[in-house]
Amino acid sequence: MAWGSGAWAVEESDARVEWSELRALIARRIPEHVLRRLAYAPADELAHLRPQLKALRTELRAALRSGDRAAHDEAYGQLAPLYLAGVLCSGDPAEALDWLTSPVLRDAAWQGPDGSSREPELRRILLTLLLDHRDGAWQRDLAGRLARWLPVGGDPRRWQLVDGLAAWSGAAPSAGDGYVIGWVRHGSAVWRDHTRGRLDVREWFAEQGWRPPAPHYATLVEWLRAQPRLAELVPRLFEVADIGTELDNVNVAADFTADFTADIAADGPAFEDTAPEDAVSDNAINTVSDDTASGDEGGDTRAARRLRAENEWASALAMLAAEGTLERQELLDLCLAKLLRGDRPGNLRGFVLLTLRLAPSVDEIAARLATYVALAARGAAPSARLAQAGLKELDAAGRLGTVTLAEVSKAVLARPEKSLVATQLSWVDADMRRNRGAAPALLRAVSAAFPHPAVTVQERALRVVMRHLRHLTATQIAELHEAARELDAVLRDEALRVFGGGVDGLLATAAIPATPLPAYHPPEPPKPLSSVAELVELFEAVLADPDAGADPHTVENILDTAVAEYERDAETLAEALEPLAVRYPPKDFESRDQWAVGGAMRCLLHALLGQDQRLVAVMNELYGSGEQRVSAPDRAVLYRVYELVGNLGRVRIPCLLSTPTQGNGAIDPEVLRYRLERYERSRAVPLPCDLELALLRVPVEEAQEILAASPLLATPAGKELAALFAWGEGALPVFERFVIRRSETMRIAPRFSPFHELIAAPDRPPSPITALSRLPDPDDAELFAGDGSSAQTARTALWPPLLPYHPEIVAAHAIPVLYQQANDARDRNALLPLLATTAGWPGAVTHLALAYGLAAGRAENRAGAVEAMVTLAARGLLDPRALGALCGELWVERMVKPNRLLSALDAAAQAGARREVFATIAGALLALAPRPTVRGLPDLLVLGAECARTADLHEDIPELADLAALAKPTRVATEARRFRRILSTG
Repeated sequence: MAWGSGAWAVEESDARVEWSELRALIARRIPEHVLRRLAYAPADELAHLRPQLKALRTELRAALRSGDRAAHDEAYGQLAPLYLAGVLCSGDPAEALDWLTSPVLRDAAWQGPDGSSREPELRRILLTLLLDHRDGAWQRDLAGRLARWLPVGGDPRRWQLVDGLAAWSGAAPSAGDGYVIGWVRHGSAVWRDHTRGRLDVREWFAEQGWRPPAPHYATLVEWLRAQPRLAELVPRLFEVADIGTELDNVNVAADFTADFTADIAADGPAFEDTAPEDAVSDNAINTVSDDTASGDEGGDTRAARRLRAENEWASALAMLAAEGTLERQELLDLCLAKLLRGDRPGNLRGFVLLTLRLAPSVDEIAARLATYVALAARGAAPSARLAQAGLKELDAAGRLGTVTLAEVSKAVLARPEKSLVATQLSWVDADMRRNRGAAPALLRAVSAAFPHPAVTVQERALRVVMRHLRHLTATQIAELHEAARELDAVLRDEALRVFGGGVDGLLATAAIPATPLPAYHPPEPPKPLSSVAELVELFEAVLADPDAGADPHTVENILDTAVAEYERDAETLAEALEPLAVRYPPKDFESRDQWAVGGAMRCLLHALLGQDQRLVAVMNELYGSGEQRVSAPDRAVLYRVYELVGNLGRVRIPCLLSTPTQGNGAIDPEVLRYRLERYERSRAVPLPCDLELALLRVPVEEAQEILAASPLLATPAGKELAALFAWGEGALPVFERFVIRRSETMRIAPRFSPFHELIAAPDRPPSPITALSRLPDPDDAELFAGDGSSAQTARTALWPPLLPYHPEIVAAHAIPVLYQQANDARDRNALLPLLATTAGWPGAVTHLALAYGLAAGRAENRAGAVEAMVTLAARGLLDPRALGALCGELWVERMVKPNRLLSALDAAAQAGARREVFATIAGALLALAPRPTVRGLPDLLVLGAECARTADLHEDIPELADLAALAKPTRVATEARRFRRILSTG
């Protein structure tokens, strides 16, 4: 094969490549020189270089970990040419795969002859796989291996290597999840490549003269139409996890339209899209279709709409179905089946949009009636809206039937989504206006909305019933009277007037005892492991999934059992752990891994085998003055683990001092005294971090007594430690309000400033107590601007057991993460339920953390906050008025979303904390009552009234009088009057 000329030419040389020559080329850091020298040498003639390349790889990895900045930079610059040489010298596809899948070829700088650097040149890497001595079988084998390797989340750069190999060799790589995601992403980028003049790999082959001319595709629909494996890959779109977000590329298509209209603006009127595409949000069902755009719009607008549709996955697939390239009925069935199986709402949006673009006819909907009914009843919100719209269309055509409409309505009206319920009530109301005979069946269905959690929905359902009540018989009205027991107390007097009947009958539910507060049961103490096999099992759980596996009890069990078994029989322990160490070798080029508990535990595993795998760079920054990459509580955990890693086999460790004896992380002081006596008998010296953490897990007074009484600690280091513990209860940080930056404006937030830092002696390294006392700086706005990512939030569950007697300190560390999760971040956070079980007294900062938790964006996090609130209430440690005051201030300052907070408070009330929720609402009204127009206030009043009715409370709330006297907002005044009426009735 001739490789062209100019920039793409490579030089042929018959001279044997010696290692000294190749090593010099790699040292020059320019990958292009390596490529030009090795391109024409068959792989078997380069076999003698493979051992040296692997040895150099090991050498450069060591330099990267050395902590020496100059050595690091020198090694880093040689990575790209080294890995390119590895690919060129590979003998079989498996060896080439090993070099190709290294993150180095994705991340390392690719230096040019002029000294400039850029990301690795993908097509030059591809060129190394297409050389004359790589036959088609070799290339197809590698394409298959690389396609199977592609990670499920996708790897666009390596997908392009697979695509290039397939286009060159005629391979048909397996359509695994990673391959399909790469295919979809590539399709989404077709329009962008077109506008930027970037050639597809097949066009690139033709431009170089290596293949015949290839067609150019300007839009996604053109590209899809020409895909030879289209019929195979499209069904996979409905099987690959999380691919729906890739298919929902409406905004990308809109960007293309914007580029197009910018080009035509000079010659015509400005483009106005009167029906912009919605990313299938709550009102997606009302989105105007491209095909139904007004005929009055200009030709340029229609052209822009057409181009947008041709570059949107949903529209492109629908176009192919309409022209017969894809089977329309099969595509529609696949969509509905995917929606019926369910998924995250965000991942379903692409499939909802595709169903909308397919625009099923009335006949097609009727043929799938059972599926549409099931979607409306139990599908995710986007799917249910889609099904509701389809069934409504079927009803308008007279093909639904009253019985089916009643069945659908009963199911939909029981759903929590208020917009769905409101649409259904309007639909049913209109249907009864047209057909009075349907009133009995449909009004029974409407009564399904009476127990709805939103009182506004109950009220609207009651209005519909009242409007059509005249069409019912006395018996049917009596049925509705019975159903009205489920109405909120504030609506029952009106229901009495409408339905008639005795007050005692309708309000009988008031006598039903409310759910009491559950009794508090302390968390179970950790159970020691009984065998080395259990230790191996727990170790593997942590290493396989650190975020899920590294819970506090698991970490403590691993550390305690590992030390005990190492002391008892280190050789037997090493034999049991050896297979695990093979499966989880040290991570190269991933120094960040050792900043997390999972990476530290991996180091501990290898230390138990006699290998110290700590990275010097991590250790320098962890104990030095380098960049603080981890939160302070995480440092306390890492100090303890790495202390073990550095001392196993070097000093005797009879046992761990800091292993908790209680489920909340506390240690029985007598047990700690016994452990210290073991050290005295063994003449061993306690490890500093282990000792400090042990003392932090007993009450401060006990810690000071132990320090004063133990002969083992009557040393200069022990006296210094005693001085550090003097900060205890009497010197806790002072918490004050402070200002944070949000959206370029300064807002006063009801936060607290627990800024307090102990400075260790100059000759003493940082330790748990100094790390834990380094509280978040209130002036650091970046702390509150993070994304609350999983890597950070997954570790917070480890924090409460570190300081079981100081929940305020733990809460102070958690405030930035909890704030992020109440705004943008939606990752899971297990901290609050654990914080509620700690032994210390929860103060203002703990209540602030709870307030943010109750407003978390993720439902699981709100559930955790509700659990914490109920636990504190059951223990008698909750101050609901203080919590309410904080919630009110956060609400007024728009630091939290009211609907989230309301749903969490309602859940706490349902769990038995009605009195506490009532007091919380009363505290919140101090801040909210002066702002009666604030969003969500009527719903808060409804919840307060319900708590007061159920718990039979008659406390006066002064703020209600002012709200009840308002002329506007009318609903605030109405709910305030109802609330007062319930409080005054006794």
